[in-house]
Amino acid sequence: MNGTIDELAIFAAVARLGSITGAARELGLPKSTVSRRLTALEARLGLRLVERTTRRLRLSEAGESFYDDVRRILDELRTAESRVAAWRAEPSGLLRVTAPVEFGTALLGPLVYELTARYPKVDIDAVLTERLVDLVDEGFDIAIRAGSIPDSRLHARFLGYTQRLVCASPAYLEVHGAPAIPDDLRRHTTLSFRIGGSPGRWILEGKAGREEVRLSPRLISNNYTLLKEAAASGVGVALLPAFDCLEEIADGRLVALLPEWCSSDIPLNALYAGSREASAKLRIFLDALFERMKPLTWIQPRSG
Repeated sequence: MNGTIDELAIFAAVARLGSITGAARELGLPKSTVSRRLTALEARLGLRLVERTTRRLRLSEAGESFYDDVRRILDELRTAESRVAAWRAEPSGLLRVTAPVEFGTALLGPLVYELTARYPKVDIDAVLTERLVDLVDEGFDIAIRAGSIPDSRLHARFLGYTQRLVCASPAYLEVHGAPAIPDDLRRHTTLSFRIGGSPGRWILEGKAGREEVRLSPRLISNNYTLLKEAAASGVGVALLPAFDCLEEIADGRLVALLPEWCSSDIPLNALYAGSREASAKLRIFLDALFERMKPLTWIQPRSG
């Protein structure tokens, strides 16, 4: 044992039992250790707390007053530890989550419904935005991010990789034909997501290598849903996240083009501050998120 709290616990046991031997037995410590720590506490305080007699120890006047305070402090500490243990064991409280708009719409809805039904004491505040929210400064528990992890203060749980696919509607392709190689996209009407400062630059990867295509997009937006609907309406060719267009490809509203090509792998991570790692509400959210993403066809595991 070491530290002030341990000294207080030793003093409290001696005061309650009236015996160094009894306190040592109860605490599982050598008698010499109990005696030494009690003496050290008295020396640090500059007061005699215990009057030692041949038959029994008794508290001094200062010791009586100190014991009342120490007993209250130790009781409050035990209560605090019990509350923390219960809080960790049973998920509860407000969980603040942020994610990109389309990704959050596709994934978080079902996850939120599941968690709130299973854990009635957990409340969720889900903020969907393309802005890079500062988790620490803005008080968020977790962020789901695509791409690199610039903030070294955060821990990351890798979720998988996803890609963006080149898509257009059957009506558009009937009029304009389908591109055979990435460079053919220059002759098509394109719809681009505003990311960074280069909405007109598409980078595609395939067995033949990496191709960078410079385009003059007809439509630029920071919202993939708008781009997807424009593509499905026949406006042009869009580079869309797999998670946001597979349903439209399956029902025939969109056609996946250049099947040998897609964007480079985009890592998906769940980010959280280290100070929140022990939270039960965070732990159950991470586990549920990871399990929900496993069967999704638009998520690829980390390659060996």
